[in-house]
Amino acid sequence: MIELTNEQKVARGRHAEALLTDELLNEAFTTATQANIDAWMEAEDPQVRERAWYMVRALAEVRGALLGIVTGGQYAAGILDKEAKRHPREV
Repeated sequence: MIELTNEQKVARGRHAEALLTDELLNEAFTTATQANIDAWMEAEDPQVRERAWYMVRALAEVRGALLGIVTGGQYAAGILDKEAKRHPREV
């Protein structure tokens, strides 16, 4: 993977945060997660139950990956802020 600049990390973090706060995307995550939890709880077939459990885990991993990008963007923003304070631009 190509190494990102701190500016790119901040932009990606903001984008990921926007996705995580998007009402429609959150509704989709909630609906899909609940449907798979219901299937998991109600399934008599172990393969159906296992598939539903894996889907719940996959949805959680996607959300976790987005949260990781947000955190990385926040960290990069902190670095950029420190650099800006150390080297203020002269106007």
